[in-house]
Amino acid sequence: MTRTSLAGAGTTAAAGLNSKKIAQLLPCRRDIDGAPSGNATPQLVDGFTVERDRINRMVLDLISSRDVLDEVIATASAGVHASAVFRAHAAGPGPDF
Repeated sequence: MTRTSLAGAGTTAAAGLNSKKIAQLLPCRRDIDGAPSGNATPQLVDGFTVERDRINRMVLDLISSRDVLDEVIATASAGVHASAVFRAHAAGPGPDF
């Protein structure tokens, strides 16, 4: 099975498809020589397109979550820095040595 074969289950798994979805999209098809068939059907292409769109939505959701987390970290970091400065100022000058 080659990595470029449309019927390559390893390639589809690497593309983020679970085994149930792979089984739905790639019924067991073999060429005359027993190798996986590289022939694509319109349904196969449509199925891959649907899965790619699903993965794209997941990626966008993850990016959005990361952006929110970045904002929380930045706000929390600024608050920690401000607190440390306030505590240092409130403690007054250190002893003279």
